[in-house]
Amino acid sequence: MTWTILLLLHLVGLVGYSLLLRKQAVARQLHPWVLATLLQTGIMLPMIIAAPFLPIDISRFTFGSIALSCAAVALSVIILFSITKALHYLEASTYSVVYNLRIVIATVLAALLLSEVPSVWQIAGGALVLAAIVIIRQRGSSAVAKQGIIWAVLAAVSISIMNVIEKQLIHDVGVFTGAPIITVTVGIVMWAVLLARRYELPRKYIFTKQIIGLMALRSLSNWAFIFALAAGALVSVATFVSAISVVLIVAFGALLLGERDYLRRKILAATLAGLGLATIIFG
Repeated sequence: MTWTILLLLHLVGLVGYSLLLRKQAVARQLHPWVLATLLQTGIMLPMIIAAPFLPIDISRFTFGSIALSCAAVALSVIILFSITKALHYLEASTYSVVYNLRIVIATVLAALLLSEVPSVWQIAGGALVLAAIVIIRQRGSSAVAKQGIIWAVLAAVSISIMNVIEKQLIHDVGVFTGAPIITVTVGIVMWAVLLARRYELPRKYIFTKQIIGLMALRSLSNWAFIFALAAGALVSVATFVSAISVVLIVAFGALLLGERDYLRRKILAATLAGLGLATIIFG
């Protein structure tokens, strides 16, 4: 099915940009807000190019959908900034496990707001994911790790709420009407803050293959997920497939970023998360 392929593309983008973003965060060459703004720019550019050819129908907006759109803009900003902040403090592997708390949150929200009632298998799988979050460890001080966990949890909560809002907006105004308006608005807000705060934009760090790759992968992750929802994927299923990234990020984090401390705990956490996801999806 179309949405399955789109979710797999989303998974590729998610794993790729998480690893690259962690590498950039460790280097500390760019302020977190600058990184977040560049991520949004990567998401925004394809929509700016496509917007003149899309069937945008502003008349479909009601008071309710306008309110949801405003919430989507605010959440988009929070998500991008919290992700970049979390990866300043957490290793990619640790972040990926904590971030997947969104599975539980998304399942609860989908049940409450979209009538996507979770099964016993989904509840059991969610418990395994929570267990993975409890046992994960990384090197460094516990205070630093706690700061990272707070930002990662904020990102998880925000993205879970955002997914439900996206699904509702797709239903209310259509993906080709809502997506361009919200995406460009978020970009304008983030660039306005960046320029107002006068954050540095050193060209030698921005115009690099890594930053361009980071923007492209973030864009792929974002749009593949949204169009998967538009193609009929349930919020809960899309979130579960997305969460498979935890296993891949732990593996590639060890191989490519040298995140081998507490490796047994990370492998155990990834295994529990993987079992939880398999239980959720196949159950």
